[in-house]
Amino acid sequence: MLRSEVMRGERDPDAVLDHQVRMVLGLEQEIADALGWQMEHASARATLRAELATMRHDCEMRAHDLRGCLRQPDLEHAAGTSAVTAMLSQVRSTASPADALCVTAAAYGLGASEYAVLTELSFRLFDPALRELAPRHLEAHARAISRLHSLLASAVVEELDDNGLDCRCICPMCSLGACGCTVAGRATIDEAWPASDTDHSDDPGLDITPPRRGSPLALGGARGGHRLVAIDGQPIATAGIDAVVEIQSAIRRHQLGEQFVVTIADALGETRELRVEHVSDY
Repeated sequence: MLRSEVMRGERDPDAVLDHQVRMVLGLEQEIADALGWQMEHASARATLRAELATMRHDCEMRAHDLRGCLRQPDLEHAAGTSAVTAMLSQVRSTASPADALCVTAAAYGLGASEYAVLTELSFRLFDPALRELAPRHLEAHARAISRLHSLLASAVVEELDDNGLDCRCICPMCSLGACGCTVAGRATIDEAWPASDTDHSDDPGLDITPPRRGSPLALGGARGGHRLVAIDGQPIATAGIDAVVEIQSAIRRHQLGEQFVVTIADALGETRELRVEHVSDY
């Protein structure tokens, strides 16, 4: 039953609130199921799976909170299979991690709108528990959307790499094979979403996405998941987009064609040095 049909002529505030709670409860459950599918099928990247697992756990915790707010917890009918049902069915029909993240972000957006409705209902119909819970869950959905959009940068790069579409940027870092485009894209996306509180690593250095084939780093044996931690023996002192700027500046101290030394750390923290060449720039 649609919310408008429940509210039209309904004189019982508890019935109106219960309907909306069941609406958002159904959304949380469907999103959790979609996240679980993505964890199993959408990507082989451990970092993405870990993010999706955290988000799924958060959905389950919010669903638990909502069940505690129901006046009629034994009522089997869950109001609220909505547009998100058809939307999330697309997640199971795509092999694209980026497409799946986009659809899931849209589902969270619908969830945020339904929590906004619940927030207003809880104020107008005065439910102290929901007045505390609904805004908190609304903020959680806004943060989840920001997190998913931030994850899109890496997902897009992963798909490009799988399809053999190498980085075409000609900055000194990308031409070296230590592409900073993923970091730059993610930082730009995060800046566009002020609610973002995505927790990227603050460890100094740069996570290397799979280096461009034939690039100095690729030929030197660097792999995706390694970290660039020093240039010419000087440790990288910053992280994220600041590390991109720092590394570019360090490379530009060398003329085109000049060689320099980079230090690479593997997943276990073991380091080795590679002698590479400054091959191109803007």
